[in-house]
Amino acid sequence: MLSRKKIKSSLLIFVVGLLLLTTGFGFVSGYAQYYTASVLHENGYFVTARYFYQLAIEREIKEGYRYLGVMYLDGQGVEPNAQIALEYFEKAVINGDVYTNFALANQFLTGSNGFELNPLKAYYWFKLAECQTGRSSSLDTLWIKKRNPHLVETIEQLGDPCDYMYTDFAKNLGPSMSTCEQWLKGK
Repeated sequence: MLSRKKIKSSLLIFVVGLLLLTTGFGFVSGYAQYYTASVLHENGYFVTARYFYQLAIEREIKEGYRYLGVMYLDGQGVEPNAQIALEYFEKAVINGDVYTNFALANQFLTGSNGFELNPLKAYYWFKLAECQTGRSSSLDTLWIKKRNPHLVETIEQLGDPCDYMYTDFAKNLGPSMSTCEQWLKGK
């Protein structure tokens, strides 16, 4: 008698196999590949999930970049590598995945997984997330100011990070690490 887990695994493998067969013929949209990758990722099939995220990216599904970044950040099916994760996160942000801003902000705020601890960069990404989503990050930015009172004056002198974001959008780009660096230098 087959257990539920074996049936679930067999069904998942069947669906993946079916999608692999049809991918070459263009019958599967990028979002189907992305959702397949998400299910595989969630169930611990990291190598196959990475493959489907890459296929989704080829079909311009921006969320694929974020989750590939997460896989490299957490070492899921790959060697952990903060630099590669950062590159994928930046590609996600540039391609319009605004929720990656929150992920970047949290990494810079905690300094975890090989990211530098940098409250100013965290502030920058939280503010951009707020500008793009309309979702308030004021608790996060207030917390940064409260925990780092020496940065308050610097933050006020640097101005609103959203101004830099709009400059990049005028150039038909999303916010980027280089824009963050420009903001940090006060240019």
